[in-house]
Amino acid sequence: MWEHWPARELPKIDIGGTQFFLDLRLWEMRDVDDFMNKFSIDDLFETETGFKLCFDPKTKNLFDGSAEEYEKRKEELKVVDLPSLGEMDPVGWDAYVKTWKDENPVLAAMIERIPEVINEMPHPKQKGVTAKDLLPKKPNREPLLPKKRLRQGKGRRL
Repeated sequence: MWEHWPARELPKIDIGGTQFFLDLRLWEMRDVDDFMNKFSIDDLFETETGFKLCFDPKTKNLFDGSAEEYEKRKEELKVVDLPSLGEMDPVGWDAYVKTWKDENPVLAAMIERIPEVINEMPHPKQKGVTAKDLLPKKPNREPLLPKKRLRQGKGRRL
C-alpha cells in the first residue's frame, strides 16, 4: 500500500496568508507552524476547476459558523479558490491514484474500460443491436477431462 508514496517534502499551499502542508496520504491539510491545526480535504467545496473554501484568519482554519455569523464577519473572512489536487501536488496525486487502483482492481478495470464501452455503444436509432451483442463473447471450450458417469447401471439407493 505504501510503495507508491515516495519519501519527499510535502508541498506547501498558501491559504489566506497561512502555509499548509497538503498531505494526500492522510487526505488533509496541516498548518506548517502548528500541526494540530488541520482540516480534511473532504471539508472543501469542489468546483469544476478545483476547490473553494471560506478561511478564517483568526482561527487560521476553515470558517465554521452559521449564515448569520458569516454575514457579521464577511469583511474579515477570506474566500479562497484552490486548483485541483493534481495541480497542487502531482506526485502525491499520482501515488494516490495508483494506491486506489491497487485497492480497487475491479472498479479500476471498469473505469478504464468506460471509453471503450462508450465507443462500442450503438446509436439509439440503430435497430437490431441489443445489449447482449455488446457483452464479450465467451470462448467455446471443451472440458479438459471427459465427464464420467459415477454409477454404471441400475443401483439401489440406501
